[in-house]
Amino acid sequence: MSAVAKFLRNGCFVLAGLACVVTVRGASFVMPEGLVLRLDARSLSNEDDTPVSGWNDGSGNANHASQTDGDHQPVFKATAGPNGNPCVRFNGSSSLEIGDASSLEVGELTIIAIAQKNDEPTGNGWLLMKRSDGDSYLQYGAAIGNLGGFGGCQILSFVDGSSWADHVGSSAVPSGFNTLVQRYNGTDVSLQINSDSDGTPSANGGDIPASNGGMSIGASGIGEFFNGDISAILLFNRYLSDTEVASVVAYLQGQWGNASSLAQLTITTSSLSNATVATPYPAATLSASGGTGSGYTWTASELPGGFGCDSGGNITGTTTNAGDFNCSVFVTDSGQNTTFTNLSLHVANNANPQYLTISPSSLPDGVIGSNYSLSLSASGGTGGVCLVG
Repeated sequence: MSAVAKFLRNGCFVLAGLACVVTVRGASFVMPEGLVLRLDARSLSNEDDTPVSGWNDGSGNANHASQTDGDHQPVFKATAGPNGNPCVRFNGSSSLEIGDASSLEVGELTIIAIAQKNDEPTGNGWLLMKRSDGDSYLQYGAAIGNLGGFGGCQILSFVDGSSWADHVGSSAVPSGFNTLVQRYNGTDVSLQINSDSDGTPSANGGDIPASNGGMSIGASGIGEFFNGDISAILLFNRYLSDTEVASVVAYLQGQWGNASSLAQLTITTSSLSNATVATPYPAATLSASGGTGSGYTWTASELPGGFGCDSGGNITGTTTNAGDFNCSVFVTDSGQNTTFTNLSLHVANNANPQYLTISPSSLPDGVIGSNYSLSLSASGGTGGVCLVG
């Protein structure tokens, strides 16, 4: 199998057609399946303050965004993104366009973006919008800002013209870059901003029908534009689990350095004790230090079947699966900073004793009128061996 690799500014290789494996704070991370669009400002080679005519998709699906009209091209900012990283700046009349593609026709979805709004946008400030061909209806999208007729909303999502959710909170979006997560599971739209999920959904349910229309980045495609900065957009063609979302957010925070407190949040558990098949595992309590606020919330993935991790970081359970497991554990502090690490867990298959075996397995023939003598032996089992004839 061959793949085309592109080296990004952050030292990550994106392999076309393969999962992207990266290392964050010593932990190996594999992007969840279903990634169909990945726009990362660190992949751009533009000089600072130069127009962006194209933004290549890093998902391997070739959903590249472009803008041929120089008057409507956004601008690359080399150090204006999170923690001095780059971003793409949209000015309220600029956008990038992606043509219709089968990989963008999704039945469920997860959108994760790192963005900040600047001045109030003209109309609804859409980060991205998938359009319906020949119809003013919009297939799906996500926006940020105080949005038109929706009042003081922080973020808004839109699915198939009738399923939408607005994240109602303070009248203004928090200043600076925010991590936005939108999910649709075929029934409900859920939203969160910086891990705060108080969105109010309104959805009719059902898969999103194919639209055969293009996608706009930084605009709706029907005259509504975004005024702000985008550093990253990830689109998945399925509903990611809470654990998967936490893993992606932790990866993005580690790559973009969204908060200085992230470096202070550390998982201090360095190893897990061995387990045995069919034997209850003595509870292992995970520990962390640093971060903001007080208290930690834990999740874990890739544990042996029958094992679980509660929110307090206690790993318990009984498994029938022997082997070596590479478990990922995630911790979130009360300031909504998240980090993770990988811990190995060995499960020994020592629950059953070795089989008891008698030798030989067959007896030789005897002769009538002659004494018969044969020594039997046994191996395996536990304790002493007694042969009874």
